[in-house]
Amino acid sequence: MRLDLTQPDFKAAIPILKKIEAAGYEAYFVGGSVRDAILGLPIHDVDIASSAYPAEQRIPASSMAQ
Repeated sequence: MRLDLTQPDFKAAIPILKKIEAAGYEAYFVGGSVRDAILGLPIHDVDIASSAYPAEQRIPASSMAQ
C-alpha cells in the first residue's frame, strides 16, 4: 500500500526524511498520520521514525522548519 505523499503535511515533512536518509539512516512516516491517510481522514501532524539514535541525529531544529 502506498500513501498519498502529495498531502500537505507529508509533503512538508519529506525534506526532513531526505536529510535523515542522506545522513545514512532509515526514516519512515509512522503513527496516526499514516493511519489517518489510509482511512482518508484529515492529518493533524506527521511522525517520523528513524534508525538513528537521538544523539546521532544532528539535524538542527531550525532547518526542519523550512
